[in-house]
Amino acid sequence: QPIDEGVDVPWGTVVHPGVLAAHHQHFFSLRIDPMLDGNRNRLLYEEAYAMERDPDLNPHGTGYFTKETVVQRSGGYDLDTQKNRVFKITNMVSRNQVNQKAAAYKIMVPDFQKMLADKDTFHYKRAEFADHNIYVTKYRPNQLFAAGQYTNQSRGGTGVRTWSSAKDNVVDEDIVVWVQFGINHVPRIEDFPVMPVEIIKVYLRPVNFFTKNPALDVPPSTQEVNKSCQISPLCRVSEKNKL
Repeated sequence: QPIDEGVDVPWGTVVHPGVLAAHHQHFFSLRIDPMLDGNRNRLLYEEAYAMERDPDLNPHGTGYFTKETVVQRSGGYDLDTQKNRVFKITNMVSRNQVNQKAAAYKIMVPDFQKMLADKDTFHYKRAEFADHNIYVTKYRPNQLFAAGQYTNQSRGGTGVRTWSSAKDNVVDEDIVVWVQFGINHVPRIEDFPVMPVEIIKVYLRPVNFFTKNPALDVPPSTQEVNKSCQISPLCRVSEKNKL
């Protein structure tokens, strides 16, 4: 937006003479409709706690243990980095044959500052997903979009915040998990006139799903298909033989 030269404001960055880039937030919502060994799944979160010092079990005071809590009702839930809180989708019936733990996938997602817009704004009313890291709802076929079907025309009340307020039972049910992530974009001159890439990574990582590391038997690449050749003495000899 335009700004008079020599003016500085706390809600944006001057990126060019007469040009102000206002602070703003980017939010994304990933809809996960899991069928982990069937559609009777549950969401739980795992937290880490320090063990009490014990002369036999924890003589040096360095041990810690984990505790799992099952999410009972639909709603919005948050990460807690001080407890290393990690959410997992699991099937209690499907057990790993090695340790008899329930098969699961954990959601690895970075935390973010929740929406700063006032709760009376249409920004907040429309972006129903932007106030929690995780939402869980019971599956319904017409609930496909976290902010509702017609976001730009919405007056609120049509997204995941509203759906989850029903407080449905979500234990061993057909559930949908909504994963939120994003950034606060405080512009810098290097973002103007074209912003470079910003990377956010979200992982779904198997937990007690396989009986061993599934990558152990992946054969080494031979470049048989694409015929690409790295710079190496062996490669140069091979290329010379072709000639």
